Amino acid sequence: MSRHHSGRRRRDFSKLNNRYVAKNYLKKWPLVIRDIKKNYDLQQTEVEFLLFVYDYEFFTVSHTATALKRSRTKLYERTVLPLKQRGWLETIYHGKEVDKYVNQLFHESSNHEHRLGLTQKARMMVQRIYRKLEGGEPINL
Repeated sequence: MSRHHSGRRRRDFSKLNNRYVAKNYLKKWPLVIRDIKKNYDLQQTEVEFLLFVYDYEFFTVSHTATALKRSRTKLYERTVLPLKQRGWLETIYHGKEVDKYVNQLFHESSNHEHRLGLTQKARMMVQRIYRKLEGGEPINL
């Protein structure tokens, strides 16, 4: 049926051919966020933070605040600390226990900030989000 056929005008929608739009994962993003909020008690900013740090082995709050262009203090108070208290983040290296070798890796001599990382629970959550976006797992509302 051609694009301008009169029968097409009566439809509510018409999808484009797959060769024009191969992947449209973010179309399901609002539904996935509602599912995660309802079933796992996470807010959207917390989910976005987990997605951002998913590919890090460990990170500091200062680094992520700089990368996300947010205030370090507010990021820690509003996002990192609640996630840490609920078991989504864990301390990988304590800042005061970091030795000279680790300081040389970071080219800093006075950085005594904790290195944080995602817990296994958080890594599984991020993988679940990706599966839901790709259609491999159902979205439970």
